[in-house]
Amino acid sequence: MGVRLKLLMIAFLMVASAKSMALSDEIILKLVKEDISQGKVISGKTNVNSLKIGNCSADSCLLDFVYDTSGCYQDYCFDLECSGQISFDLQTIESELKEQNCIDL
Repeated sequence: MGVRLKLLMIAFLMVASAKSMALSDEIILKLVKEDISQGKVISGKTNVNSLKIGNCSADSCLLDFVYDTSGCYQDYCFDLECSGQISFDLQTIESELKEQNCIDL
């Protein structure tokens, strides 16, 4: 989704929800989920099991995520649980992977 369309959607959601100019948690979650679904945030992943808003400042919010993945490469198969944080910039309305850790189940 283009930046202009994203900004238009945010403006519409803010007016429709009759909230102040600050982005609500629902809108932030929706925008980050959209970025994840388009593969822009977590390489090779388009959905997560859990996404929750952690800390927010005046400029950005940190969101915690968890997802499971599995597969095989040559003779090695794996089942992983991955977790980490995504930063959402409130000024540019962009999501960025901050950290990710995976453990083999």
